[in-house]
Amino acid sequence: MNRLSIACVPVGMLLLMGCGGSATGSGGGSGAFNSGLPSSEQLGDLSDADAQELCASALSSDAAKVTFNVFCRVTAITEALSLDTNQTDATLQATCQMLESQCTSTIASETASTSMMCHKSDTPCAATVADYTTCIDDDGAAASAELADIPECASLTAASANAVSENVLTSAQPASCQALGQECPGFMLGGTAM
Repeated sequence: MNRLSIACVPVGMLLLMGCGGSATGSGGGSGAFNSGLPSSEQLGDLSDADAQELCASALSSDAAKVTFNVFCRVTAITEALSLDTNQTDATLQATCQMLESQCTSTIASETASTSMMCHKSDTPCAATVADYTTCIDDDGAAASAELADIPECASLTAASANAVSENVLTSAQPASCQALGQECPGFMLGGTAM
């Protein structure tokens, strides 16, 4: 799973960060991301304060919440499976639930302090807030669809955990995020530069 970050990269997370405006992405709808920044503003021209606002808005967006859920669930499943491949389903479920809960708590703690995570990137970028909004909305929609396909820890089996583990690296970025990566090389994407 690849997640884009313009202004903030929470430690160890795969979060799509971004900014919004009046434009909505094709994955928009009622949960469309909107930071309140002008949609025509270029990301590279954002002030430090706007970059901070952008990051804080992104961290509290519906898209981020879904992305966090995907990240925590997949991480919990793969870690639970790696601890002991011969676990019973009940043990696997309990371990997964504990790890998912720990991940969710850690993310809540880290996102509560956005000032430690948010900073303006020095990388030039001509993409606009509207471009970024589209990427966030599309990524949130993709994460929602992905979450629906990932078993909950309470119903996890060894077979379903293995399927998640095998498919964890196959999800692709939405086209809008790929285009943004082309437009803004050097911005952070899932902890690695685009």
